[in-house]
Amino acid sequence: MKKTIITTCAFLMSFLAVAQADGNKNDARFFEKGNSYWTVDATFGVIAGWDAQSDVDRLGDMVNVGLTVGVARTFKSNFFTAASASFSVAKETGLWSNPVNYFSANLEGGYKFKTGTFFVPFVALGANYIKAPNTIANSKDSFAFNPSAGINAWFKNSSFGVTAKFGYRFASEKYMGTHRYLTIGFIKKF
Repeated sequence: MKKTIITTCAFLMSFLAVAQADGNKNDARFFEKGNSYWTVDATFGVIAGWDAQSDVDRLGDMVNVGLTVGVARTFKSNFFTAASASFSVAKETGLWSNPVNYFSANLEGGYKFKTGTFFVPFVALGANYIKAPNTIANSKDSFAFNPSAGINAWFKNSSFGVTAKFGYRFASEKYMGTHRYLTIGFIKKF
């Protein structure tokens, strides 16, 4: 599943590079000229891949597939704040199974780098509220801290783009377990 997501992300990024090759650089720079703007995004991917085998055994799940939806405000300084929710989708499909009913509410702040192109990389630090996993008896909700990095790539002369993000959540080992996530999806500027 990881290889599929990474391959899809690489394909989307190369497609955007080809599509943007003849683009006007001034159009792409809107996002870096000190403008404030809102964005919404919807991403799909691996939202929980636990590191330790003991966490996998306890949770009964190695990889959890799901959706993340969010909203962000980017300020003139290129700093941003964002809020999102991540949750597992479809308990059982032909492609994956999600024994853990994963849900997290996420708040983060970060910085988007000026590049002079339609690619806008970013880094962020966040805090997360994670619902108690249904696979651990007497488990409780927990809080996590996460660093993350990603990239937004904007379509030519459009307020739409694609986004990819990788992060690492330092969560309670007693109730959840530290895990990483990788998501890719679409983003819209307002």
